[in-house]
Amino acid sequence: MPNQTHCFKLAEMQICNIFFSATLPAAASTYVNGSGGLAGDGFPVPKNGYITQLSVWDDTNNVLYTDVAEDAVSGNNRLSCYATFTGTDFQIRVRKNGVNTSLIVTVPISVMIFVTVTFTQKME
Repeated sequence: MPNQTHCFKLAEMQICNIFFSATLPAAASTYVNGSGGLAGDGFPVPKNGYITQLSVWDDTNNVLYTDVAEDAVSGNNRLSCYATFTGTDFQIRVRKNGVNTSLIVTVPISVMIFVTVTFTQKME
């Protein structure tokens, strides 16, 4: 009989990291480039699951910013990363099908960033 305990199910979950990077402009909102240097409406997720973490490394100031949440996504939803200029800084957000999720971090203006979005496959 298979082990159905919560801890066992957590250990069986598949985790996928999606990477983005960009040098943020001085005063303009922009999509953050994903794999292959392309930016746009996002990368499809393979299965149902959750976006569980947004990590942003500020390479200019050597600072790591993170946010943790549990936003549900469905297979073939598209994930992207968008940097919104607020006038004094940038808000980095994960977008699902072009709509902002609850994951957000704030970074200074004119920095180079490396972004990791963690997707965790839903337990069956």
